[in-house]
Amino acid sequence: MFILLNSIYFTSSAAVTPSTAHLLDIKDSLGELDRESKLTANDTVFDFLNPPPTAILKGNDGRLILAQGITFPAVINLHTAFAVGFMNPCALNTPHTHPRATEFFYLIEGEVQTGLYQENGANFTTHQLRAGMATVFPLGGIHFQYNLSCKKATFIAAFNSEDPGVQTTAVSLFRHLPVDVIVASLAGKLTRPQVVALQKSILEALDNPSQGLAECRKRCNI
Repeated sequence: MFILLNSIYFTSSAAVTPSTAHLLDIKDSLGELDRESKLTANDTVFDFLNPPPTAILKGNDGRLILAQGITFPAVINLHTAFAVGFMNPCALNTPHTHPRATEFFYLIEGEVQTGLYQENGANFTTHQLRAGMATVFPLGGIHFQYNLSCKKATFIAAFNSEDPGVQTTAVSLFRHLPVDVIVASLAGKLTRPQVVALQKSILEALDNPSQGLAECRKRCNI
């Protein structure tokens, strides 16, 4: 495939992961012209059908492909990133937050239920989206997407940061915080051995999108 860039033809090559030195060089540009002078032809095109390995986030029941600063150098310093998600029937993109970006979510095909809880005192909001519908998840809000149907769902997500980040809510709480802090936070509703057992079970369910609710899987004969 040939690409016209600055009046010169380049031949695109197989997707590769940019080096850290190259990314930092672009990040430290003195201005836009300096930044553009450091971009190669491959830096300015992202192939979602042939992405670099570091752009692919594989889950138990689907995958996400994320074009962000470390995988798509052209967006560095431009405050934007873009993802395409593929969810198997009944798959759940478990509750999570993006600590540095708001997400604009657009459903290409399928039917999904979304949920959002923004902060203490807010109302929990949920929508059932069909293909062609969109919603937004503000920065820091806990949100999820659940494929309601027995068919695959595909979505795209746009972010206003080249480094949106992700924090999986259950994993962050029950895996990474001290056991005694978790027990105290739950006002003793769970004992220390129960929390330890929960931590061990969560270690086996880190990948997203993950398997969804048992009701859906039964209905879809999965």
